[in-house]
Amino acid sequence: MTLDARMVDNLRSDEHTYSLERFYEPDDEEGAVLLSGHDEAKIEQQLHEDTVRIRQWIESLTAKDTGIDPNFAPDYVYAARYEAKKHRASKSELWEVFFFSEQQMAAAAPSDKVAPEIRLFSSADAFDDGSVVSIHTGFTMPFAIGSDEEEAIYQRALAAAHCQS
Repeated sequence: MTLDARMVDNLRSDEHTYSLERFYEPDDEEGAVLLSGHDEAKIEQQLHEDTVRIRQWIESLTAKDTGIDPNFAPDYVYAARYEAKKHRASKSELWEVFFFSEQQMAAAAPSDKVAPEIRLFSSADAFDDGSVVSIHTGFTMPFAIGSDEEEAIYQRALAAAHCQS
């Protein structure tokens, strides 16, 4: 399966974006008081490490054009792509992994343009000297989902990333 650039651009216009990055935020002031500064720092460090692990997992999936990740989505095939754009003094990189259900693919005719059910992405912008401007890791869906569903996808991605390392 190869990705047609026009197909990808059309998909982006109707998608809902969610983050695969987590940051420590106490629910309330009382919860913040219960944690010492050391505990808070450990939580923040673990969340950062989880984000890095998820980003590395997404980027590793793009090493192949297509595949299956049984830890994240066993009944899905994926098509992946990597894109880099050089600017004057910076570089933008985008890793994308598009998941299609096997049922969806089996029902489609070879000429059909099938929309993925989920798209994982990792993007990074950096200056030529290597200093990072921004990094984003997330996923998109063709429809809106609630916070419980978002958290479930985050947990699946985290579990898959841990299996890879």
